[in-house]
Amino acid sequence: MPAISESDARATVVAFWAAKETAFETKNAAPLKDLESGIILGSDANRISRVAKYGKSPTLFYYPKSVENIRVYPTGQTPPGADRYFLSSQRISVLSDQRTMYVVFRQSRGEGPWRAVHTSLLWAENVNGDPLPASGTSLVTVPGADAACGALGDLLNAKDVPADYWGASGPAAAKSRMWRTRNNRAGDTRVHVVAEKSPDDPGPVWVLPSGTRFAPCAMAETWTFTPPEHTCLHWDGTWGDEQFYGRDVWAGGGQSFEAGNYGLSIPRDGKPVDVLSLQWFGLDLRSDDCPSSYRKES
Repeated sequence: MPAISESDARATVVAFWAAKETAFETKNAAPLKDLESGIILGSDANRISRVAKYGKSPTLFYYPKSVENIRVYPTGQTPPGADRYFLSSQRISVLSDQRTMYVVFRQSRGEGPWRAVHTSLLWAENVNGDPLPASGTSLVTVPGADAACGALGDLLNAKDVPADYWGASGPAAAKSRMWRTRNNRAGDTRVHVVAEKSPDDPGPVWVLPSGTRFAPCAMAETWTFTPPEHTCLHWDGTWGDEQFYGRDVWAGGGQSFEAGNYGLSIPRDGKPVDVLSLQWFGLDLRSDDCPSSYRKES
């Protein structure tokens, strides 16, 4: 089958964001099933249900106020019955900031709606900038980067990795992930993470004209929080906790079940690998009760 045209890909991106805005405005997640899949769909549907229940407004990059500078990258022809893909890049408003977001769209078996299977934001601390070429450039795709995504899991799990495997932004991204999570909890809270490859399929690896590859990875992450003895944690809505509760919650510990989308930049010779983009999704949260005798520490 022929590749999607640049104009049709651009129209798909515009329709995606418009329909997503309508879903949040009307608090109706049903139309999202034809727009996105996997963890993206699950997280948005969860958030919309909490917005409807508690009246909280959607926040952060889940609901951009504007989408500009859309660039699209089709693939070549695909065999009949095979999945079709295209990659898009767009500038979206995130609160008071403008950020670049990457979205991978898939058309299953070459028919039906195009659904987003991967979204991630260009990471502010990535020193190499946005490597994608001019809009409309046709990109070659290759099978997913299992080895690189596995190494990312090792990095998030604080396992030893070869010193020359990661560029500066790899370990920095892992530290940022831990800092954001820990910073919203009691200072002496023990945080344990188990990260593994998600069953979600974020699509193929995209080979850029420079030979650098953009490799989407989907990780399933379980964060266990254990506060000091007789102390409760404050789940206050920061970093998206409101999508679980819609209100402040004191908890004597708990587990946060999350998903992380990461876009890796893999050079032609395979290393060093850098984290180009990332985005996190809250999926579920289990909190332990907070007895009245416990100390509350925000």
